[in-house]
Amino acid sequence: MGQLQLKAELRKAGISDYSIYLDKKTYTLFAFQYLADDATDAELPQLPVVKKWWHRMKDLMETNADESPVTDPLEEMFHMD
Repeated sequence: MGQLQLKAELRKAGISDYSIYLDKKTYTLFAFQYLADDATDAELPQLPVVKKWWHRMKDLMETNADESPVTDPLEEMFHMD
């Protein structure tokens, strides 16, 4: 899998500081990323490298019919710099 290509596309789209965490008690994956104000991340789902990543990860996370990850918006409750 082209992880370097995937990282390059994520950076190009304005994504930085991207992490995926695993809650070992519930086997829940949680992702966190920063988006630039001018991010173009809406175009990422069309890229073959992103679709390959989704396919590879589909057994590890809840997915939609197109294998994209199910996402739920979160409300920030606390932040400290």
